[in-house]
Amino acid sequence: MNRHLLWQSVALGALIAIGHNDAALAACFNDGTCVNNGTLTGNGTNHTIDSHGALTLTNSSTGTITGVGAWSAVAASGGLNFTNFGSVAGNYTGVFITGSSATIANQSGGSISGNVYFGIHATNGTSSLTLVNDGTITGKTGILSQVTGSATVTNRGTISSTAASSPSQTFAGYGINFESGNGTLNNYGTISGLTSAVMIGAGGNTFNIYDGSVFNNGIDYNNKTGNTTNFYTGSYTLGVKNYNVNTNTINLRGTAQTVVTSGLVNGNGDIVVVDNSAPLSANSAGPIVASYTSSVISDLLSNDVIVQDIGIGDVFPRDSVNDQTQQRSAKAGFYPDRMKLRTSKAQAAFANVLASSAAAKATGTLLNGSGQAIDRYGNLVWSRSFGGAYFQDPFGGLSGQRTYSGGTMIGYDWHNEVLRVGGFFGLGKMRTNRSGSLDHVTTDTAFGGLYGRYTFDKFKLDATLSGGSINATTQRYINNGSEIATGKVTGFFLSPEVALGYDMAVADGLVFTPTGRLRYVGAFSDPYTESGSTQNVSYGKSVSQSFEERLELRLTHNVKDDRGLISSYYIQAAAIAAQRVGPDGFAANLAGTNFTVGAGGARAKAGGSLSVGVNYKLTQQCDLFGSVEAAAFSDKSYSIAVRGGVKMAF
Repeated sequence: MNRHLLWQSVALGALIAIGHNDAALAACFNDGTCVNNGTLTGNGTNHTIDSHGALTLTNSSTGTITGVGAWSAVAASGGLNFTNFGSVAGNYTGVFITGSSATIANQSGGSISGNVYFGIHATNGTSSLTLVNDGTITGKTGILSQVTGSATVTNRGTISSTAASSPSQTFAGYGINFESGNGTLNNYGTISGLTSAVMIGAGGNTFNIYDGSVFNNGIDYNNKTGNTTNFYTGSYTLGVKNYNVNTNTINLRGTAQTVVTSGLVNGNGDIVVVDNSAPLSANSAGPIVASYTSSVISDLLSNDVIVQDIGIGDVFPRDSVNDQTQQRSAKAGFYPDRMKLRTSKAQAAFANVLASSAAAKATGTLLNGSGQAIDRYGNLVWSRSFGGAYFQDPFGGLSGQRTYSGGTMIGYDWHNEVLRVGGFFGLGKMRTNRSGSLDHVTTDTAFGGLYGRYTFDKFKLDATLSGGSINATTQRYINNGSEIATGKVTGFFLSPEVALGYDMAVADGLVFTPTGRLRYVGAFSDPYTESGSTQNVSYGKSVSQSFEERLELRLTHNVKDDRGLISSYYIQAAAIAAQRVGPDGFAANLAGTNFTVGAGGARAKAGGSLSVGVNYKLTQQCDLFGSVEAAAFSDKSYSIAVRGGVKMAF
């Protein structure tokens, strides 16, 4: 078998290298389209693959291309389009490019390496280089760019150097060297250099630093000018050398970020970027809980207590009514029609719930003998659980985030012909994750309040006052988690709300109710200091205040079932406007440098919501109720909330 094999593609063909070839002088050349699934090894005097025309090359996950002696594994001088899933290892250089342009995609699991010099070298005469790395690239310098035009490197994998620079190897020790300038780096992964992670030989470079970025030994700006560094969402401590603040530009692309360069001495030190999303997320916990509370109470009040009589003899004989208890009830001020039926109806209710005549008789004995004024007409004990999610897409200065929350509420409600008042208490928990980052906030809250409704004619005037505590733990990941800054945020929120609605009967069992609603939410947090990192920030007292106006249009359908019990179902649409008022930020300090944290979020936004709900009468005294609401706003935020619970009348 001839051990010196040549593969050359024809017009539409693809040549496959299979097996082992110890002396492949030119696996592909001159306008080739090649796929390697096997092993290619150079003979020590030439490049393993040497293309002088346009080459499209794929090295599969089972492919290995090895260069020995003084040459490269892959060399291209007429244009290269290279996709690598396997291993490319050159004794001198993994991939060597001269002339024309090159596009390289090193896929996850792929590796490109050079032993003596570079993993990838785009030398003088190369017009442009476009490289996407999801795998591993190594060399004494991982990538050396000396292109005449521009070079764009997108790194989601690892690029590293294997040797430090020395007088005899001036191009060693860097993960990436943009020697000719005009480079663009989009980094999501890790770049390491034994001298510097990145080195530039000329100005005009752009560094886009995204979540997940790690630069071991930082960036050497080499006293060059016209470089732009863009920090996207996240917190970073970026070591720099020879950086001139006045002749280069730093842009912050994430929400509530702050840059601190006061630690630089003669251009050397750290550029520190703090993402303050965590304390802002903690401050938003109060408005989220207030929104849930408002929705729960609104649903509860909208499902009016409907007194439904049962005949006295329906469940119990008439002689089960205790006259003495009726007299006590009359003295207590109950309505005459309620005095006669109160005890029997209470017995009927408990009989329905307990579904046992013996238990019902025992309950009747207890009621008759207790002498307590238990009024089932509108006096409710209710509970409701809620849960939902709030999503904020990237918008303007806002980064994306997701908040998941849940909790439970219990309450007591007293009702007569025109007035309804009640109180409630609840516990909740939520977690906010920032999109594309490990940063998160977990929050516990305990809350409570009072509510009431006054009915006159067909108008209904509602008022709610809620408030509670906020206890949040923030975790801010720095340099992709190499350090974690943790903080404890304590505070409280307060939210009064008023609403005016009008009931209009539009058909049998159908009621149309327009309602105007105004709510204020104030959230107040105490100062706190982070711990656990070299980038700990001290945050001052913060205040977040907002107003929300809603115009709600609700259509309710009341349905009487075969038992004579009335359940209700509704659909509601709402137009919503919200405005943030008060301070636009709060004070913070990092290593002696004072700065102000912006309040975050849009100053004003508008949106709408759509919800459906049900109040199902399980028994005369027991209702199941629940709702689902979806909302969207002009700041690209949207939410979905689910609520459900039970109420018992006595």
